[in-house]
Amino acid sequence: MSYSGGNEDRLSSLPEELNSSRYPVPPSSVSKWIDKAVKLNVCELLIKVRLFELPLSLFTCKTLTKLSLASTNMRGFVVPSLVILPALKTLDITVKTKVRENLPLPKLPNLKRLELKGFCSRWLLAIQFLETSSTLEHLCIEEPNESYWIEPQRVPTCMLSKLITMKITRCMGRECDIRFLEYMLRNAEVLKTLTITCGILRMRDEMALCARLLKFPRASRHCEIHFVGKWLNSTGN
Repeated sequence: MSYSGGNEDRLSSLPEELNSSRYPVPPSSVSKWIDKAVKLNVCELLIKVRLFELPLSLFTCKTLTKLSLASTNMRGFVVPSLVILPALKTLDITVKTKVRENLPLPKLPNLKRLELKGFCSRWLLAIQFLETSSTLEHLCIEEPNESYWIEPQRVPTCMLSKLITMKITRCMGRECDIRFLEYMLRNAEVLKTLTITCGILRMRDEMALCARLLKFPRASRHCEIHFVGKWLNSTGN
């Protein structure tokens, strides 16, 4: 956790458990601690708890630029859609249980980097985040966990002029994975690199996935595909 405005000397006013705790704490206590950190002009915040409730004060914080959340569910990040995180530039979310779709998410007008891990690394949820993040430049999805894909009716604004890198790790090459990647290549107009790291695949499946991806049309003529697998490493223009 870091602060702006010379507030480091005010850390003593926070409970010791805010920085580390080996014991379960109720979500209401987490919320109170976060609210106090916001009042101290927090810049970076790392939250690793089983359950949490984010206070509304966090979503209007003008100093928070980096937020990392690790929890068993997304409940604490569900807020009214009109809520805005005005200064946030980096968001890293890890969820350990299944996440439902069409969650109300905050607006993230200045977000530059987004990382989704665990059960929040779903294609449709990723698109929801893209739709709320008009200036997003870097997207990382670890071990995508999705069984189907539905193409959105509108292309998110960031894909038309901002998104320049995308990284997918532990990709299993399922049909829904391939359809998502085809959509992104076809619509991301300024994308420079797409990096795909394979999960555990047989040689023929890995080579077939690479060959298929390299054939997809790309909206960006500067886009390179970097394919990293057990059997094959390839770069395609």
